Amino acid sequence: PTGAAAAAAARLAAGAGGSSADDMRRQILAERERRRAATLKEKEEREKALAAEDEDPAMAPLNDAVARVAAHADAEASAGLLLRIVGNALNDPGEPKYRRVRLANPKIAAAVLDVDGGVDVLERAGFRLAFEDDGGEGDPRVMVLDDAAFDPAVLNAAFRRLAGLAPEVAKQLQLKTSKQQPPPPPDPAKPPAAGRRARAFTPAEVCAAAVADLGDEYFQRTPEEIQAEVARKRAQRERDSVLTTRAWKDKNRFGWEGDAGSREGGSFDAGKPAVVRVRMPDGVVLQGEFGRREPAGAVREFVASALREPHRTFSLSFLGKPVTEDDEGGPAAKAAAEREEAKRRGGKGAGYAAAGTVEGAGLFPSALVTLKWTDANTDGGKDALAAALMASAEPLE
Repeated sequence: PTGAAAAAAARLAAGAGGSSADDMRRQILAERERRRAATLKEKEEREKALAAEDEDPAMAPLNDAVARVAAHADAEASAGLLLRIVGNALNDPGEPKYRRVRLANPKIAAAVLDVDGGVDVLERAGFRLAFEDDGGEGDPRVMVLDDAAFDPAVLNAAFRRLAGLAPEVAKQLQLKTSKQQPPPPPDPAKPPAAGRRARAFTPAEVCAAAVADLGDEYFQRTPEEIQAEVARKRAQRERDSVLTTRAWKDKNRFGWEGDAGSREGGSFDAGKPAVVRVRMPDGVVLQGEFGRREPAGAVREFVASALREPHRTFSLSFLGKPVTEDDEGGPAAKAAAEREEAKRRGGKGAGYAAAGTVEGAGLFPSALVTLKWTDANTDGGKDALAAALMASAEPLE
């Protein structure tokens, strides 16, 4: 065959074989279609819910009250003030001043008391009429929204109906709907919000292997293992050189697929902290949690703070490789400087690269690290960990 025909045949064969680029493209298109379908479904469900709400007989009194407000000559001004009262109660339910409306206020009196249906709208939204005699000569009546009567669904219904009469006010309020926005994801470069959650585990049965002081030759790799490691890193560099989505990289790195918000379905959740266990020479295991982009030296600091003798020196290793420390001028510090420099040039900035971090050390999502003393015990004590941790230690299952 000609050169062009051979090239076409090669491209066809590559497509049939399912190259990484083709698989990535199909994944992106499938994800885009899935999100589009989910958006359409959510919109349809919302429209159905609103239609059902309009037909609900329980909403008839609210509809009637709003209709009477709409029939007033200054309906827009009245609806605008009612919108602010309802919207403020929805947007900031914990603020007491938004739960109490003084009818003695001239502006409120003109928009609520002097307009047919004004008081009824607030009552249907959950407010109740009360009297507060402060010794003055003004109107003692107030509208109060109690905790027991606070219902976001009812307040939203009132807001939606009033918004049609005063659309500009509705835009200004930027109402938060009953569907709360998800909280911002945790910063992976900072410790977990719940703290380290330090725990200690005692071995169920202490065997000779658990307490043996393994020599350096135990951790030396064979030539075959070194060749396999070189091949693995070469394949990783090739994968990273291709423009891919984060989900695709997570799938290839951890073998997890699916929605990033659910670990139950075998998916990858980058917001989860890394669970790191450190096996002490006496067999006791120390556990702590770390942000995946925290410096790897945070693990060492955590271990030092948990020791009975914090001044002792030790080394940490994972799969025979030392866990990078965050010493000044070390790999982690250099990686942080590079990230800050990238941020200054308009790049992703801190937290983008994994070098020198918990994830970069291979400790995410979980890992068992080995501790080895590099000095001698000074007081002859038995336990390596602090007494407070050992007092709450649990058997390791």
